[in-house]
Amino acid sequence: MSPTGQNTVMVRQFEIEDRIESAQTGYDIFRLLRELSSSYDFDFFSIIELSQTRAGSLSSASIMTNWPPDLIHAYDRENLFETSPVIKRIRATSQPVYWEAEPCPANGAPEPLSDEAHLFLQFNIKRGVHFPTHAPDGTRGVVSFTGSRSPLDRDELGALALHATQIFEHLHMAITPEKKVPASLTEREREALELTAIGKTSNEIAAILNLSEHTVNRYLTQVCHKLSAQNRAHAVGVGLRLGIIE
Repeated sequence: MSPTGQNTVMVRQFEIEDRIESAQTGYDIFRLLRELSSSYDFDFFSIIELSQTRAGSLSSASIMTNWPPDLIHAYDRENLFETSPVIKRIRATSQPVYWEAEPCPANGAPEPLSDEAHLFLQFNIKRGVHFPTHAPDGTRGVVSFTGSRSPLDRDELGALALHATQIFEHLHMAITPEKKVPASLTEREREALELTAIGKTSNEIAAILNLSEHTVNRYLTQVCHKLSAQNRAHAVGVGLRLGIIE
């Protein structure tokens, strides 16, 4: 990399660090992660806490993600969080972990794909990089970026690893929903969230609760606001962690 290129990278790193430190809400971090992910040509990102009390499913362990809700529902329906070889590797190291849905066979023979790999390929997620990290209080987590781009080069890996550590620490210690007492949900809001958690659409929820689809969407918007969630999948994860739904 040329000196000019190195200077550009340094300036960009400082800008990102400033934005992390100045983030006041979960949405600030969510927006930054979305921009950071896009700038590295990844399609998706996620932040997951790895404490044993939250490790039963992907939705309960997720702090923040833009993964498609259908992917999360399918992942949990197949109980992949408990059997994932990637999660096992992440738990055993502090180094970045690469994941390939279609690894290049060493002997020229195709390798059988895991259930996890099959699922990710359905959403055109071919590979990812996962950064194990932890907060000052010892809480372990992982910040992940996934998609179909080629593996990161050394400079990209170093920069993204630093930002992943900073983001997890700031999010966990400053603005995670667990640090706040959320406004209580109404019975209808809780019902709508519970039905969302099992994969029901707004239209299906409306039929079950004998409400209009517009009313269901309003309830779920209120739920996201009360739980400081960026989207419905995030609200489900928060609701599970707080014991609002089971």
